Amino acid sequence: MNTNAAAPEAPVSRRPSPLIAQLRVASALAIAAAIFWNVGWLAIQPIDPEGPVTLVAISNRLTAYAAMAMLAVIAGGLGVLVAGHLSEIMGPVAVAAGLAALSARGAQSNMLGGYFTAAESGWPALGMIAETWLWLVLIGIGAIAGRWCASWIEGPPLRARQPEDRPGEQSGLGAAIASAIVAAPPAYGLIMLLGLSADEEVRKQQVFFSVGLGFFLAAMLARFALRPTSLWWPLLAIGAVATAAYMVSAPGAGGQAVSLNELRTVREAVARPLPIEYAALGAIGCYFGIAMASTWIAESQAEKKT
Repeated sequence: MNTNAAAPEAPVSRRPSPLIAQLRVASALAIAAAIFWNVGWLAIQPIDPEGPVTLVAISNRLTAYAAMAMLAVIAGGLGVLVAGHLSEIMGPVAVAAGLAALSARGAQSNMLGGYFTAAESGWPALGMIAETWLWLVLIGIGAIAGRWCASWIEGPPLRARQPEDRPGEQSGLGAAIASAIVAAPPAYGLIMLLGLSADEEVRKQQVFFSVGLGFFLAAMLARFALRPTSLWWPLLAIGAVATAAYMVSAPGAGGQAVSLNELRTVREAVARPLPIEYAALGAIGCYFGIAMASTWIAESQAEKKT
């Protein structure tokens, strides 16, 4: 027996080709979307099947939220296992994709007025803010489940892959908070700009586009500017933007009386996304923005070495 046989090479040889990697990521997101589209809809059971998806429209909120948390664990774990790489990103992104699919099955925010007993007083801003953070908690649960399942996959995680080749990165709570502060204002402004429509019609496609692209570009900016190592700061940025949007721009913000037409149009673009849409599309945009910026940073550093 040859005891001097070379050890297998590995992390590099085990990595899939770019096309295969992209197909696996797409498959992971499709599986998560299918889980929430079907099972998630049964778990949430809205009062109005044709209304928007919101915790306000659930009769048994605690039971439904617990069921959604279990789905987040499943989707986050499967997202990492199916994708096979990007373990710190695929967990939360898979859950966010599932929540986006669940939201797509319902109506837009201009149909929220029917859920409130006193529609003339506008939306309950504090309730909308709390709901946004609850959806973000589900995405965080998916991230934790994904990191746990990542231990089953051979190969190092994304952040720990080659720390010596990634100079200038900042770790710690301060860097995470600073990154959220840098990303939140441009995200708010981009959503306000991209979400406008000439006829004041609320369209779900436009809401998805404005929130996703707004946070995508804002996350890239923060990644390039501060190089944070933490991947939790996007949830802080999303929550901050949604909080500001509902406090300042939601119908009835500040206690003013609103007309039925104002409830149906939701004139302020930053108030048009539902809490679930802020959480889901914001997370998808942020994490894909971080992934793209990280790729460019790594390529730039590799070129400097050569």
